[in-house]
Amino acid sequence: QHLSFGQKDKHGRRKNSQGSLYLPSNVIFPIVDGTDLWHHKANVFNTILEWYASRGCKAPYQYRTRYPVVPRQYVLGGETDDSQQPQGCSSFLSDLQERPGLRQEAWLVKEPTAHKAMGLSLKHNITKWLNEFCTATNRTEEVVVQQYMRPLLWDGRKTAFRFYVLIANTNPWMVFWLAPRVQRSLFQYNHYSNWEDNPAMHVTNMAANSQFKNFSVEEWSVPWGEFLDHIEATNQIPRGMNK
Repeated sequence: QHLSFGQKDKHGRRKNSQGSLYLPSNVIFPIVDGTDLWHHKANVFNTILEWYASRGCKAPYQYRTRYPVVPRQYVLGGETDDSQQPQGCSSFLSDLQERPGLRQEAWLVKEPTAHKAMGLSLKHNITKWLNEFCTATNRTEEVVVQQYMRPLLWDGRKTAFRFYVLIANTNPWMVFWLAPRVQRSLFQYNHYSNWEDNPAMHVTNMAANSQFKNFSVEEWSVPWGEFLDHIEATNQIPRGMNK
């Protein structure tokens, strides 16, 4: 949480709309080793792909499963390629031509270091947006374009599991896992709605959902055990989960 879009305080730190303070990314990166990797959405994903490739494996999204969980992702802009288009445009356009089904998907466009559901937009006509982006002159900003996966739905609301894994050692393996909490949006999900209509429908984080009067922590986030008890009591598996 290093970047915000509000005013700066007297120390040069930025304030968000609620007045919380965050250090901007260009300040924190030189101080904390590794933050430039995990804080930048594109860097994290590309590192995962490189790890798979180094072991002769396909990219995660290339494996066919009933419930795909890893989206396709492209990093566009920042500099131009040999065709004088923003970096990444040629590859993305080629994939859209070879896989027509991708044109029917919804796509999220993200500012790489944005957070709290800011810096996001949802594109239902990716071909139109991509042509405009790739033909624009003086395009210097970098964006992450990510396939919008159909989410896990619990009672018709977008649901996410938030949990932590700590790898303390790899030889021998020593892994600690903290049972997750289950977070869900306050609103009924509609895959074809626009992001601007209600961002909280499409995300499960507190930053987006706590802006509404009907928000309560108990309704928004429940313990893992309570979630499993609900499934057992109702015998209803949320859409998107495998038994």
